[in-house]
This record gives sequence, C-alpha cells and structure tokens, in this order.
Amino acid sequence: MSKIDREATQVPTDFWHQVSDQAWDEAAALVADEFEGFFPQTGEKVSGTASFINLLRRMLGSAQIEIHNRMASYDVWDKTHEVALQIRVESPGNETGKLGKSQFVLAFFTVDRDYLISGASIYFAACGEPHDGRTY
Repeated sequence: MSKIDREATQVPTDFWHQVSDQAWDEAAALVADEFEGFFPQTGEKVSGTASFINLLRRMLGSAQIEIHNRMASYDVWDKTHEVALQIRVESPGNETGKLGKSQFVLAFFTVDRDYLISGASIYFAACGEPHDGRTY
C-alpha cells in the first residue's frame, strides 16, 4: 500500500475508533458535510454528517469495534480514495444477563481529496458458529 493509500485508509480507521469510543463529535469531524451513505441490507439511505452519526449512534451505541483488514485504491480521475474495511462489532449484553451479539461488518468508504469521508456502503452480518459444529 502506498503512503497516500495509508493516509486515506487511516481516516475511516480513525472514524471507527472514535465510534467505538463513543466520541461522536470527533467521528463527525472526519465526515464531509455532503456525505451520502447506503445500507444495502435495509435499503436505508443517509445524507449528511449528522444523520449518519445519529444512525450509527442508535445502531451501535456502546459497541466495541475491532478492525481486521483494510484495503485502499485511488481513483485518478475523481481524485478520491476507495477504502474497504473488515470490522467486527461486539454489542454488550444488558442488565438482565442477556449476552450481547457479534456482527461482522464490511464497510466501503469514499475518502475525498480533503481526507474526509464523503460516502459509504456498509453491510452488517451476524457472526455465528459453523452450522454443523465443525472445527478446523
């Protein structure tokens, strides 16, 4: 990965760390005002920084986020970076002792020339055990 790709990749990485820390204002500072987001599984479209941050705050709350892989490419024509991240989200249980849930997230971000997140497509999938109890 080139130095420029590493710098662009750091923006969504920092964003998810801020979300994990519930530092919502700091996370919002990394998102462009003209942000456009899409959640393909639910068909939800989100426009603007505040709407995106509020949606994630409602969806994730105090979840802990761990980034597993990052990839980036640069679009010379549009002068934007496309950044893909593989993320694991651990939601806490509640006061009644109910276990939390784990989700795997694939997040595709567009990072603009100002190194702000201007777009995203985010996919959530529940984590689980192998169907037949197999181990490797």
